[in-house]
Amino acid sequence: MSKSISEIFDITPVSPAKLPVIIAEHKDVDRDADEIRNNLKSLILQATNVLENAIHVAIESESPKSYEVVANLLSTAADLNSKLLETHNQQQKVRSQMKPSDINATQNNTTHNNVIFTGTPDELANLLKGK
Repeated sequence: MSKSISEIFDITPVSPAKLPVIIAEHKDVDRDADEIRNNLKSLILQATNVLENAIHVAIESESPKSYEVVANLLSTAADLNSKLLETHNQQQKVRSQMKPSDINATQNNTTHNNVIFTGTPDELANLLKGK
């Protein structure tokens, strides 16, 4: 009752093909890293300006809360600088893992096949039988 699709169409079964690993193109990695780096630099600049103003307020008010705010801003600015360095290191790591042959393979191989059915051969056989 349950025939395989290869028996129904009288063909020999084919083993599934391995799909290629798609690696991001070099220019995409660079563009994304540049955008992240620019955003972080902008945030660092803003944090520096806010920090300068907060230091003036803390000195004039001599309030413990003001000094606490300055300490938090210093911590945030240091974190932003660390993230900027991490971004650079991650970009270098991605670049080192990318092989020129892999990049060329993803640029030259374009597949335009559309998936009409996804499922097991039994499911397709049942579909064809009208179940």
